[in-house]
Amino acid sequence: SIDSTPKRPLVVIDLGHGSNIGGNNRVDPGAISPHIKNLSEVAVIDSLAPVLARQLHARGYQVAFTRGNGEILRLEGDHDRTLRVRSLFAHELAQEVGSQGVVMLSLHANSATNQSASGAYAYVQGSNGRASNAESQALARSIGEGYTIGQTPTRIHQADFSVLRNFESAVPKTDKVSAAVLIELGYLTNRGDAQALNEMRNTPSTAAAQIAGAVDNYVHQRVPGLPAPQTETAPAAPAPPAAATSAPEPDNGFSPWRWL
Repeated sequence: SIDSTPKRPLVVIDLGHGSNIGGNNRVDPGAISPHIKNLSEVAVIDSLAPVLARQLHARGYQVAFTRGNGEILRLEGDHDRTLRVRSLFAHELAQEVGSQGVVMLSLHANSATNQSASGAYAYVQGSNGRASNAESQALARSIGEGYTIGQTPTRIHQADFSVLRNFESAVPKTDKVSAAVLIELGYLTNRGDAQALNEMRNTPSTAAAQIAGAVDNYVHQRVPGLPAPQTETAPAAPAPPAAATSAPEPDNGFSPWRWL
């Protein structure tokens, strides 16, 4: 018989940047804060991602990464191909594990010449105030309501980012839930945001819980009748994402899948 039990979508966490620059094994750190020593975009993301994965796993989700934390993406130094592969990986893995959809969260931290610029942004693919995918818009709205940095509400914007465009162009028509949002967690160039992002790097559990809760709220709105997760609480100590060359079976210790 066909299993008609509602299922959660796969969640793919894209750890922004971290690509190999010019084939010389020098990692792309993303934006760098002028206010706090050694505070970079990759440092914040690589600290947040594994804790976010555990928060999602505790809510019953399968989780995968486009790269492990501290890992360099090596794709011939082709930045555009790197972004394309990150997006297609999400759909291919969802099909491989039999998921009814996939949620992709691309994590970033912002920078600006104007150091007064502050706050978080949730970007979806689109233009002129319209998202190309209503599911992504709904996910962004949930993240906007659930995640904040400081006292500034998270703003929702449409943009033409390669990682989002490539994701949306490959959404299968049969998917019940497929959504992608690029989250700019805050401005490393703003003194107040930088302090908050540094706290996030050192203690990421609050931000992880906010984002995981936002994803879960979105999914429950889209997929009614979901069963309770088998794992009610996340393990106390987060483990880094595991780099694998083939698809391992999930285990009780929870090692998020990651392979390209």
